[in-house]
Amino acid sequence: MTEDIRINVKRERDRTPIFRFFRFFVWTTGILTLMTFLSRALPGATPFSLKHVAIILLCSIPLSILCAFIIEKVGGGLGSMLSGWISGGIDHDGRFSGEIHKIKYSKRMGHFDQAIQMVNNLLHENPDNSEATLLKAQILWEGFGNAATAKKCLNRIIELAPEDDRFHRWATSYLKTLAGMEEKD
Repeated sequence: MTEDIRINVKRERDRTPIFRFFRFFVWTTGILTLMTFLSRALPGATPFSLKHVAIILLCSIPLSILCAFIIEKVGGGLGSMLSGWISGGIDHDGRFSGEIHKIKYSKRMGHFDQAIQMVNNLLHENPDNSEATLLKAQILWEGFGNAATAKKCLNRIIELAPEDDRFHRWATSYLKTLAGMEEKD
């Protein structure tokens, strides 16, 4: 007997625009009421009535929506400009990091053909990247047993990266490991 398992997903909603609308509604209603009172205080003006309250409330709703919308859009755009993020732009570091994670995952899962293709595409864009070159060396050795090309990749890292760089140290260590394994064979 199988039971249906139901998972109730609680959706979190951003309530900020709603609170912003109510804040603007209170402000616009107050300002319009004050303006109406002041205009009615002039000599010869009609007294303040329920009709005036209804007009103030009806005018406050669209004004509040408009103000909240403008603040939402202008504030978001201004914040993006000030923080240096351009709408629709490509975050190169984030994309590169994501590609590296995909390559590592493919390598870990044993999908070496896919991993070598992805790392080659990444190295085509940035041929001097030490991390991608180290991954290529690992994939070539672990997935394909190609020690000669793996050593070329490791020597490239050693040439490019300064001695205090972690990739230089890792490449040197991996090169020694490869040499030790070849001596055993």
